[in-house]
Amino acid sequence: MNSALSSHLTLEGSHITRRIWLPFVATLTLLAGSATAIAQQTTYRLTHLGTGTFSTGFNFADINNRNEVVGFRFIDLRQAGGFIWRDGELHDLDPVPDNTQSAFAINDRTEVVGLYEDAQSQLRSFLWRRGKITRIETIPGQVVEIAIDINNRREVLISSLGPQGVSSFFVWRNGELTRLEPLPGFEGTESPVRLNDRGMVVGSAWGPAGPIPVLWEHGTVMQIQLPSGATAGNVDAINNRGAVVGTAEFPGRVAGYLWRDGQASELRPPSGFVSTIASDINNRHAIVGTSYITGDEPFVATLWPCRGDPVDLNTVIADDDPLKPFVHLVSAYLINDRGVIVANGTDSRNEPFSNSTYLLTPLR
Repeated sequence: MNSALSSHLTLEGSHITRRIWLPFVATLTLLAGSATAIAQQTTYRLTHLGTGTFSTGFNFADINNRNEVVGFRFIDLRQAGGFIWRDGELHDLDPVPDNTQSAFAINDRTEVVGLYEDAQSQLRSFLWRRGKITRIETIPGQVVEIAIDINNRREVLISSLGPQGVSSFFVWRNGELTRLEPLPGFEGTESPVRLNDRGMVVGSAWGPAGPIPVLWEHGTVMQIQLPSGATAGNVDAINNRGAVVGTAEFPGRVAGYLWRDGQASELRPPSGFVSTIASDINNRHAIVGTSYITGDEPFVATLWPCRGDPVDLNTVIADDDPLKPFVHLVSAYLINDRGVIVANGTDSRNEPFSNSTYLLTPLR
Protein backbone atom coordinates (compact mmCIF):
# COMPACT_ATOMS: atom_id res chain seq x y z
CA MET A 1 0.00 0.00 0.00
CA ASN A 2 1.18 3.53 -0.70
CA SER A 3 3.03 4.77 2.41
CA ALA A 4 1.10 8.05 2.50
CA LEU A 5 -2.26 6.28 2.48
CA SER A 6 -0.96 3.77 5.02
CA SER A 7 -0.03 6.68 7.29
CA HIS A 8 -3.47 8.22 6.78
CA LEU A 9 -5.22 4.97 7.62
CA THR A 10 -3.05 4.49 10.70
CA LEU A 11 -4.10 7.91 11.93
CA GLU A 12 -7.68 7.90 10.72
CA GLY A 13 -8.37 4.22 9.91
CA SER A 14 -11.55 3.15 11.60
CA HIS A 15 -14.30 5.61 12.42
CA ILE A 16 -13.17 5.75 16.02
CA THR A 17 -9.46 6.25 15.30
CA ARG A 18 -10.15 8.60 12.48
CA ARG A 19 -12.37 10.97 14.43
CA ILE A 20 -10.29 10.86 17.56
CA TRP A 21 -6.81 11.47 16.17
CA LEU A 22 -7.20 13.77 13.28
CA PRO A 23 -9.36 16.81 12.90
CA PHE A 24 -12.14 19.78 10.11
CA VAL A 25 -13.83 23.36 8.52
CA ALA A 26 -16.55 25.73 7.26
CA THR A 27 -19.66 26.35 5.25
CA LEU A 28 -19.44 29.56 3.25
CA THR A 29 -22.43 31.76 2.47
CA LEU A 30 -22.39 32.25 -1.28
CA LEU A 31 -23.43 35.71 -2.39
CA ALA A 32 -23.50 37.09 -5.90
CA GLY A 33 -20.04 37.20 -7.41
CA SER A 34 -16.94 35.09 -7.17
CA ALA A 35 -16.96 32.10 -4.84
CA THR A 36 -13.20 32.40 -4.58
CA ALA A 37 -13.49 35.96 -3.38
CA ILE A 38 -16.01 34.93 -0.75
CA ALA A 39 -13.68 32.20 0.49
CA GLN A 40 -10.92 34.80 0.83
CA GLN A 41 -13.21 37.19 2.73
CA THR A 42 -14.32 34.60 5.28
CA THR A 43 -12.09 34.55 8.35
CA TYR A 44 -12.15 32.43 11.48
CA ARG A 45 -11.63 32.88 15.18
CA LEU A 46 -9.63 30.21 17.02
CA THR A 47 -10.77 28.74 20.34
CA HIS A 48 -8.34 26.41 22.07
CA LEU A 49 -10.13 23.23 23.15
CA GLY A 50 -7.30 21.20 24.64
CA THR A 51 -3.74 19.92 24.30
CA GLY A 52 -2.43 16.42 24.67
CA THR A 53 0.05 13.76 23.62
CA PHE A 54 -0.49 10.17 22.56
CA SER A 55 -0.85 8.93 26.14
CA THR A 56 -2.43 11.90 27.90
CA GLY A 57 -4.66 14.84 27.11
CA PHE A 58 -7.73 15.44 24.99
CA ASN A 59 -9.21 13.76 21.94
CA PHE A 60 -12.23 15.47 20.31
CA ALA A 61 -14.37 13.08 18.29
CA ASP A 62 -17.55 14.79 17.02
CA ILE A 63 -19.40 18.11 16.77
CA ASN A 64 -23.13 18.82 16.37
CA ASN A 65 -24.97 21.85 14.99
CA ARG A 66 -25.16 23.40 18.46
CA ASN A 67 -21.36 23.64 18.43
CA GLU A 68 -21.16 21.02 21.17
CA VAL A 69 -18.08 18.81 20.92
CA VAL A 70 -17.59 15.39 22.51
CA GLY A 71 -14.57 13.18 23.04
CA PHE A 72 -12.47 11.74 25.79
CA ARG A 73 -9.29 12.48 27.65
CA PHE A 74 -6.67 9.98 28.60
CA ILE A 75 -5.97 9.89 32.30
CA ASP A 76 -3.21 7.39 31.51
CA LEU A 77 -2.70 4.73 28.85
CA ARG A 78 -5.25 2.52 30.58
CA GLN A 79 -8.04 4.84 31.65
CA ALA A 80 -10.05 7.52 29.85
CA GLY A 81 -13.02 9.71 30.61
CA GLY A 82 -15.74 10.96 28.24
CA PHE A 83 -16.71 14.63 28.11
CA ILE A 84 -18.83 17.21 26.32
CA TRP A 85 -17.54 20.72 25.54
CA ARG A 86 -20.13 23.48 25.21
CA ASP A 87 -20.30 27.23 25.75
CA GLY A 88 -16.60 27.36 26.45
CA GLU A 89 -16.63 24.78 29.24
CA LEU A 90 -15.72 21.11 29.48
CA HIS A 91 -18.19 18.84 31.29
CA ASP A 92 -17.46 15.25 32.24
CA LEU A 93 -20.16 12.74 31.37
CA ASP A 94 -21.54 10.76 34.29
CA PRO A 95 -18.60 8.57 35.27
CA VAL A 96 -18.56 4.81 35.18
CA PRO A 97 -16.71 4.10 38.45
CA ASP A 98 -13.09 3.01 38.06
CA ASN A 99 -13.44 2.19 34.38
CA THR A 100 -12.60 3.57 30.97
CA GLN A 101 -15.26 5.61 29.22
CA SER A 102 -15.06 7.32 25.82
CA ALA A 103 -17.56 9.48 23.89
CA PHE A 104 -17.49 9.10 20.12
CA ALA A 105 -20.51 10.90 18.63
CA ILE A 106 -23.21 13.47 19.40
CA ASN A 107 -26.44 14.43 17.61
CA ASP A 108 -28.37 17.71 17.57
CA ARG A 109 -30.47 16.54 20.55
CA THR A 110 -27.29 16.49 22.65
CA GLU A 111 -27.44 12.69 22.84
CA VAL A 112 -24.02 11.09 23.08
CA VAL A 113 -22.83 7.56 22.34
CA GLY A 114 -19.59 5.77 23.07
CA LEU A 115 -18.16 2.90 25.06
CA TYR A 116 -17.32 2.02 28.63
CA GLU A 117 -15.58 -0.87 30.34
CA ASP A 118 -17.80 -2.93 32.61
CA ALA A 119 -16.92 -4.76 35.83
CA GLN A 120 -15.77 -7.79 33.80
CA SER A 121 -13.41 -5.58 31.75
CA GLN A 122 -15.56 -5.96 28.64
CA LEU A 123 -16.35 -3.01 26.37
CA ARG A 124 -20.01 -1.99 26.23
CA SER A 125 -21.82 0.72 24.29
CA PHE A 126 -23.74 3.52 25.98
CA LEU A 127 -26.24 6.27 25.24
CA TRP A 128 -25.92 9.48 27.29
CA ARG A 129 -29.16 11.48 27.37
CA ARG A 130 -30.31 14.23 29.74
CA GLY A 131 -27.31 13.67 31.95
CA LYS A 132 -27.78 9.92 32.34
CA ILE A 133 -25.83 7.03 30.86
CA THR A 134 -27.62 3.82 29.87
CA ARG A 135 -26.22 0.72 28.19
CA ILE A 136 -27.23 -0.10 24.63
CA GLU A 137 -27.79 -3.84 24.53
CA THR A 138 -27.17 -5.81 21.35
CA ILE A 139 -26.95 -9.61 21.28
CA PRO A 140 -26.50 -11.53 24.56
CA GLY A 141 -23.03 -12.93 25.02
CA GLN A 142 -21.16 -10.43 22.88
CA VAL A 143 -17.62 -9.73 24.10
CA VAL A 144 -17.38 -6.16 22.76
CA GLU A 145 -20.07 -3.59 21.89
CA ILE A 146 -19.05 -0.17 20.62
CA ALA A 147 -21.47 2.64 19.74
CA ILE A 148 -19.79 4.39 16.82
CA ASP A 149 -22.24 7.05 15.66
CA ILE A 150 -25.73 8.45 16.34
CA ASN A 151 -28.04 10.42 14.06
CA ASN A 152 -30.91 12.81 14.78
CA ARG A 153 -33.46 9.98 14.58
CA ARG A 154 -31.72 8.35 17.55
CA GLU A 155 -30.43 5.53 15.40
CA VAL A 156 -27.07 4.24 16.59
CA LEU A 157 -24.35 2.53 14.56
CA ILE A 158 -22.88 -0.33 16.60
CA SER A 159 -19.90 -2.63 16.20
CA SER A 160 -20.22 -5.96 18.01
CA LEU A 161 -17.68 -8.75 18.56
CA GLY A 162 -18.86 -12.26 19.43
CA PRO A 163 -17.08 -14.87 21.58
CA GLN A 164 -15.74 -16.60 18.45
CA GLY A 165 -14.04 -13.40 17.31
CA VAL A 166 -16.60 -12.64 14.59
CA SER A 167 -17.51 -8.97 14.13
CA SER A 168 -21.02 -7.81 13.25
CA PHE A 169 -22.40 -4.34 12.62
CA PHE A 170 -25.88 -3.08 13.37
CA VAL A 171 -28.10 -0.03 13.34
CA TRP A 172 -29.91 0.11 16.69
CA ARG A 173 -33.19 1.96 17.15
CA ASN A 174 -35.48 1.75 20.17
CA GLY A 175 -34.07 -1.60 21.17
CA GLU A 176 -34.29 -3.17 17.72
CA LEU A 177 -31.24 -4.20 15.69
CA THR A 178 -30.86 -4.16 11.91
CA ARG A 179 -27.77 -6.03 10.76
CA LEU A 180 -25.55 -4.53 8.07
CA GLU A 181 -24.87 -7.30 5.58
CA PRO A 182 -21.27 -7.67 4.36
CA LEU A 183 -20.27 -6.82 0.82
CA PRO A 184 -20.16 -10.11 -1.13
CA GLY A 185 -16.59 -11.35 -1.35
CA PHE A 186 -15.45 -9.12 1.52
CA GLU A 187 -17.12 -10.85 4.47
CA GLY A 188 -15.40 -10.11 7.78
CA THR A 189 -13.37 -7.18 6.46
CA GLU A 190 -15.92 -4.36 6.66
CA SER A 191 -15.65 -1.37 8.98
CA PRO A 192 -18.66 1.02 8.97
CA VAL A 193 -17.86 4.51 10.23
CA ARG A 194 -20.72 6.99 9.77
CA LEU A 195 -24.52 7.12 9.79
CA ASN A 196 -26.64 9.93 8.33
CA ASP A 197 -30.20 11.04 9.17
CA ARG A 198 -31.61 8.94 6.30
CA GLY A 199 -30.20 5.75 7.82
CA MET A 200 -27.45 5.45 5.18
CA VAL A 201 -24.18 4.02 6.49
CA VAL A 202 -20.71 4.27 4.97
CA GLY A 203 -17.48 2.51 5.75
CA SER A 204 -14.70 0.46 4.23
CA ALA A 205 -13.99 -3.16 3.39
CA TRP A 206 -10.54 -4.62 2.86
CA GLY A 207 -9.33 -6.50 -0.20
CA PRO A 208 -5.94 -7.58 -1.56
CA ALA A 209 -5.19 -4.11 -2.95
CA GLY A 210 -6.28 -2.26 0.17
CA PRO A 211 -9.51 -0.67 1.40
CA ILE A 212 -12.56 0.00 -0.75
CA PRO A 213 -15.45 2.35 0.16
CA VAL A 214 -18.84 0.79 0.93
CA LEU A 215 -22.40 2.13 1.27
CA TRP A 216 -25.29 0.45 3.10
CA GLU A 217 -28.74 1.81 2.22
CA HIS A 218 -32.18 0.40 3.03
CA GLY A 219 -31.02 -3.20 3.32
CA THR A 220 -28.66 -3.16 0.35
CA VAL A 221 -24.86 -2.93 0.25
CA MET A 222 -22.72 -1.63 -2.62
CA GLN A 223 -19.20 -0.59 -3.42
CA ILE A 224 -18.72 3.16 -3.92
CA GLN A 225 -16.97 4.14 -7.13
CA LEU A 226 -13.52 5.67 -6.69
CA PRO A 227 -12.07 8.36 -8.98
CA SER A 228 -10.54 7.15 -12.24
CA GLY A 229 -7.06 5.70 -11.74
CA ALA A 230 -7.42 5.00 -8.03
CA THR A 231 -6.30 1.57 -6.85
CA ALA A 232 -7.82 1.65 -3.35
CA GLY A 233 -9.53 4.06 -1.00
CA ASN A 234 -11.48 4.49 2.19
CA VAL A 235 -14.52 6.55 3.17
CA ASP A 236 -14.75 8.89 6.13
CA ALA A 237 -18.08 10.73 6.05
CA ILE A 238 -21.53 11.05 4.49
CA ASN A 239 -23.97 13.95 4.63
CA ASN A 240 -27.77 13.85 4.64
CA ARG A 241 -27.87 14.30 0.87
CA GLY A 242 -25.90 11.09 0.37
CA ALA A 243 -22.64 12.78 -0.65
CA VAL A 244 -19.58 10.85 0.52
CA VAL A 245 -15.97 11.87 1.09
CA GLY A 246 -12.87 9.77 1.64
CA THR A 247 -9.28 9.34 0.52
CA ALA A 248 -8.13 7.35 -2.51
CA GLU A 249 -4.75 5.86 -3.38
CA PHE A 250 -3.13 6.56 -6.73
CA PRO A 251 0.32 5.57 -7.96
CA GLY A 252 2.72 7.74 -5.96
CA ARG A 253 0.14 9.88 -4.19
CA VAL A 254 -3.18 10.00 -2.36
CA ALA A 255 -6.13 12.31 -2.94
CA GLY A 256 -9.32 13.14 -1.15
CA TYR A 257 -12.43 12.57 -3.21
CA LEU A 258 -16.11 13.48 -3.29
CA TRP A 259 -18.66 10.85 -4.40
CA ARG A 260 -21.99 12.39 -5.32
CA ASP A 261 -24.89 11.19 -7.48
CA GLY A 262 -22.90 8.10 -8.42
CA GLN A 263 -19.83 10.02 -9.64
CA ALA A 264 -16.47 10.40 -7.91
CA SER A 265 -14.15 13.38 -8.33
CA GLU A 266 -10.79 14.27 -6.82
CA LEU A 267 -10.39 17.20 -4.44
CA ARG A 268 -7.70 19.56 -5.71
CA PRO A 269 -5.11 20.75 -3.20
CA PRO A 270 -4.35 24.41 -2.57
CA SER A 271 -1.61 25.88 -4.74
CA GLY A 272 1.81 24.41 -3.96
CA PHE A 273 0.53 21.15 -2.48
CA VAL A 274 0.31 17.70 -4.05
CA SER A 275 -1.73 15.27 -1.95
CA THR A 276 -4.99 15.65 -0.03
CA ILE A 277 -6.98 13.83 2.63
CA ALA A 278 -10.74 14.37 2.99
CA SER A 279 -12.19 13.89 6.47
CA ASP A 280 -15.70 15.35 6.75
CA ILE A 281 -18.52 16.95 4.77
CA ASN A 282 -21.52 18.98 5.97
CA ASN A 283 -25.00 19.23 4.49
CA ARG A 284 -24.00 22.22 2.38
CA HIS A 285 -21.23 20.17 0.74
CA ALA A 286 -18.37 22.01 2.42
CA ILE A 287 -15.50 19.56 2.97
CA VAL A 288 -12.55 19.64 5.35
CA GLY A 289 -9.33 17.68 5.54
CA THR A 290 -5.60 17.98 4.97
CA SER A 291 -3.14 18.88 2.20
CA TYR A 292 0.59 18.23 1.97
CA ILE A 293 3.49 17.99 -0.48
CA THR A 294 5.12 14.72 0.61
CA GLY A 295 4.74 12.46 3.62
CA ASP A 296 7.66 14.25 5.28
CA GLU A 297 6.41 17.78 4.75
CA PRO A 298 4.20 19.78 7.15
CA PHE A 299 0.50 19.14 6.71
CA VAL A 300 -2.01 22.00 6.46
CA ALA A 301 -5.68 22.00 7.44
CA THR A 302 -7.78 22.51 4.32
CA LEU A 303 -11.31 23.60 3.44
CA TRP A 304 -13.04 22.83 0.16
CA PRO A 305 -16.05 25.19 0.02
CA CYS A 306 -19.11 24.00 -1.89
CA ARG A 307 -17.90 26.27 -4.69
CA GLY A 308 -14.56 27.91 -5.25
CA ASP A 309 -10.92 27.06 -4.66
CA PRO A 310 -9.52 25.00 -1.78
CA VAL A 311 -8.34 27.04 1.19
CA ASP A 312 -5.37 26.57 3.51
CA LEU A 313 -7.11 27.42 6.79
CA ASN A 314 -3.93 28.91 8.22
CA THR A 315 -4.34 31.77 5.74
CA VAL A 316 -7.85 32.77 6.86
CA ILE A 317 -7.45 33.16 10.62
CA ALA A 318 -8.45 36.67 11.71
CA ASP A 319 -5.47 39.01 11.87
CA ASP A 320 -6.34 40.16 15.38
CA ASP A 321 -6.68 36.62 16.75
CA PRO A 322 -4.15 36.35 19.62
CA LEU A 323 -3.40 32.71 18.73
CA LYS A 324 -2.58 33.38 15.08
CA PRO A 325 1.18 34.12 15.54
CA PHE A 326 1.75 30.81 17.33
CA VAL A 327 -0.65 28.23 15.87
CA HIS A 328 -0.18 26.10 12.75
CA LEU A 329 -3.28 24.10 11.79
CA VAL A 330 -2.28 20.65 10.61
CA SER A 331 -5.55 18.86 9.88
CA ALA A 332 -9.23 19.80 9.84
CA TYR A 333 -11.42 16.84 10.63
CA LEU A 334 -14.92 17.96 11.68
CA ILE A 335 -17.34 20.52 10.23
CA ASN A 336 -20.98 21.22 11.10
CA ASP A 337 -23.74 22.90 9.11
CA ARG A 338 -22.95 26.29 10.67
CA GLY A 339 -19.47 26.14 9.16
CA VAL A 340 -17.75 25.62 12.51
CA ILE A 341 -14.65 23.45 12.20
CA VAL A 342 -12.58 21.34 14.56
CA ALA A 343 -8.90 21.11 13.65
CA ASN A 344 -5.65 19.82 15.07
CA GLY A 345 -2.55 21.95 15.20
CA THR A 346 0.63 22.89 16.96
CA ASP A 347 1.47 25.88 19.13
CA SER A 348 5.08 27.07 18.92
CA ARG A 349 5.00 27.88 22.63
CA ASN A 350 4.26 24.27 23.64
CA GLU A 351 6.70 21.42 24.15
CA PRO A 352 7.61 19.33 21.09
CA PHE A 353 5.24 16.54 20.02
CA SER A 354 2.26 18.08 21.80
CA ASN A 355 -0.96 18.24 19.83
CA SER A 356 -3.63 20.88 20.28
CA THR A 357 -7.24 21.00 19.12
CA TYR A 358 -9.02 24.19 18.05
CA LEU A 359 -12.54 25.29 17.23
CA LEU A 360 -12.67 27.54 14.15
CA THR A 361 -15.70 29.83 14.20
CA PRO A 362 -16.53 31.79 11.01
CA LEU A 363 -16.65 35.58 11.36
CA ARG A 364 -19.39 36.95 9.15
